[in-house]
Amino acid sequence: MTNKFAAVSQNWARFVVTGADGFIGQHLVCFLRAHGLAVVGVDRRSGSTVNEVMDIRRPGVLDPLLGDTTVLFHLAGSADVRESVAGPVSDFEENVVTAIHVLESVRSAGGCIVFPSTGSVYDQAAPLPPTERAPVRPSSPYAAAKVAVEAYCQAYHRSYGLDARVARISSTFGPGMRRFAIHDFVERLERNPHRLVLWGDGGQTRDYLYVEDLVRAFHLIAVSGAPGEVYNVASGHSRTIRQVAEGVLHAMGLRDCEVTVDGRNSDAEAYRMEMDISKLQQIGFRPTAIFEEALATTVAWLRSNRPQETV
Repeated sequence: MTNKFAAVSQNWARFVVTGADGFIGQHLVCFLRAHGLAVVGVDRRSGSTVNEVMDIRRPGVLDPLLGDTTVLFHLAGSADVRESVAGPVSDFEENVVTAIHVLESVRSAGGCIVFPSTGSVYDQAAPLPPTERAPVRPSSPYAAAKVAVEAYCQAYHRSYGLDARVARISSTFGPGMRRFAIHDFVERLERNPHRLVLWGDGGQTRDYLYVEDLVRAFHLIAVSGAPGEVYNVASGHSRTIRQVAEGVLHAMGLRDCEVTVDGRNSDAEAYRMEMDISKLQQIGFRPTAIFEEALATTVAWLRSNRPQETV
């Protein structure tokens, strides 16, 4: 363990990551292990970053892994806005009910829980960029579930003294991603490099945060953040969907591709997602990734790891 990470992590003997086989979970486990920290990866399926295969929807299943010197990063759950709209009840059970079981385990064992929420919880009518004190008004069942779990984190903190910290994260990208806009752009351009149709009007804005910066922020919130607090986690720079698409085209070397829009903006998805990261910066966060370079790395990974079509 490096002296830097030994010093800032000394209050916590172990880190547990649920959803360890997911996109962000894999990066977080690798980050923690690379810095010599004791980490247990938990998921429903096996994988290179998974130590314990278990279904955390079962009450109490996490209890043997937790203790008063343990940080739990609860990354397991569904993160699909469209699926939440199609099936709000199953989304609630997957994301809210499971989270309450996890909170109960942390309450029983002690320690700290870091819960990843989303910037899409903010009221779209509020001034941009919102601070953590801005009003929330979820526009999808997915975002509503995040608000609900945030509220339970606050309630457990105030009722039981549980150390719960919330990270409202922006759009995350990087090697290993299997969904979302950048992934979809690459997949569709591999099939047809001459035309790309964007959803909506192309003016939707997102703050894209490279996954390596995100996992650094998670660790920072765990070791330098405060119990009961909420932190916006983003790069501090927003881009339109059209600009991101153009970046993907450049990374793929496509100069003659026609980019059009379908004009169908969804009320379930936030049109603008930007966040003020001053509070996170106050505890030492500085994004290090250069967007164009990180995007090129991501596109290269997606192209080299594209599933092979079968005949």
